[in-house]
Amino acid sequence: MARCKCRKKPSLLCSNLTSNRMRRFFHIALLLLQLATIVAGCGNDSVEQRLVLADTLMWTNPDSSLAILNAINSDSLNADEDRAYHALLLTQAQFRCLGNCSSDSLINYALDYYSDNHNRELYTRSLLYKGAYYEFNTNQPVEAIRWYKQAEENADSTDYRNFAQINMRMGKLYYDNFADHDIDLDKFKKSLKYYTLLGDNEKILLSHGYIGKIFRLTNQDSAKFHLDIAISLAKEICDSADLFDCITSKSLSCFMAEDFQQAKDLAVYSIKNGAGYINDHSYYNAARAYCALNAIDSAWFFLRKTETFPDNKQLLSMRYLTLSELYKSSNDQDNQKKYNDLFNELADSLSQNSPVHKLLNIEDVQQEESKAIILKENNSLSKTLICLAIVIIVLLLCFC
Repeated sequence: MARCKCRKKPSLLCSNLTSNRMRRFFHIALLLLQLATIVAGCGNDSVEQRLVLADTLMWTNPDSSLAILNAINSDSLNADEDRAYHALLLTQAQFRCLGNCSSDSLINYALDYYSDNHNRELYTRSLLYKGAYYEFNTNQPVEAIRWYKQAEENADSTDYRNFAQINMRMGKLYYDNFADHDIDLDKFKKSLKYYTLLGDNEKILLSHGYIGKIFRLTNQDSAKFHLDIAISLAKEICDSADLFDCITSKSLSCFMAEDFQQAKDLAVYSIKNGAGYINDHSYYNAARAYCALNAIDSAWFFLRKTETFPDNKQLLSMRYLTLSELYKSSNDQDNQKKYNDLFNELADSLSQNSPVHKLLNIEDVQQEESKAIILKENNSLSKTLICLAIVIIVLLLCFC
C-alpha cells in the first residue's frame, strides 16, 4: 500500500479518510509485527537468508530492510561475498530511508568486490549508489552522472529497476542543472517506460510530472497531458506534495498557452488548499495571471506575499520576470527594462555556469572529435581502395 501523505484538506484527496486511516493503522501494525518476527528469528536464520530477506524488503519496506541489516553482526560476515552484499544493501537502505549514506567506504567495498562483473545486477547497483553518494553526500552532479552512465552501460536489458532509477536520477540532475538538448526529457521518458513496466505508481507520477514541466516550454498540449496524468495519480495515491506541485506546474503551462483565466484559477486553488506543500511559484503564477487579466491590484497583492530576496535562483528569476511584467502593465518602462535585464542575465548565468552544462559541452567536443577520427579513417580507407583498384587495372592492362 502506498504511503498516504494527506495532512491538510484531506477531503480533496481521499474520499474516505476514516477508512484510509484504519487501513494505514493495520498496515503499520502488520509491519511492526513482521519486523518483530524478523528480528526475533534472526538468530535462527543464516546470514545469507537475512541478506536476501533485506533485499526483498528494500522497495516495499525499506525501514524493515535497514533494521535487519543493522541487526547483523559484522563478525558473522565471514565470506567476502556476504560482506560485499551487506555493504551494498546497507548503503541502499540508508539512501532509501535517510536520503544519504554514512560514508562511501561500504559502497567502495561492494564496487571492488563486484568489479569483475561476476554478478552483473549487483555491480550495476554498486555503480548506481556510488553515483548517489556523489549526488547526495558531496553534491558533485558531474561525478554522479559519470557513475550513473557507467551503471547504465553495464545494466542488463531486462534490469528494469536499475534502468528506471538511473534514468530518473540522471534526468533530475540534468533538469536541476539547466541542461539543454532535451537530454533531461529523454531520461524522464526512459524512467517512465521502466517504472510503467514495474507498475510503480509513485515513480510513474514523478516521471509524468517532470515530462510535463519540460514540455511547458515547447508543447502546451503535451505538458497538460502529462501533468493531468500526474495530478490524477497524485490524488489516487494521496500524495499532496506532488499534487499541488503538478497543479502549480499546470497553472504555468496554462499561462504560457495564454489561458490566463485557468492559470489564475489553478494558482489560487493551490494557494488556498496547498498550504505546507507549495512555494512562491504559486504566488508568482497568480500574480502574472492577474496581470495578464488586467487585474493589477490583485497581481501586486499576490506578489507582496513572496520573499523579496529568495536564495533559490529559480524563484529569484521568476520574481524578476513577474516584476518586469507588472511594471510593463503599469507603463513604467525604466523598471520594466531593469527587471527584464536582470531576468535575462540570471537565466543565462544559470544555464552557462551549470556544471552539468559544462559536462555536456565536453561530451559534444568528444563526440565531434570521434566523428572526425572516424571520417579520417574512412577517407584513408577510401584512398587505399582507390589506389589498389588503380594498381589492379594497370596490371591487367600490362598482361593483356
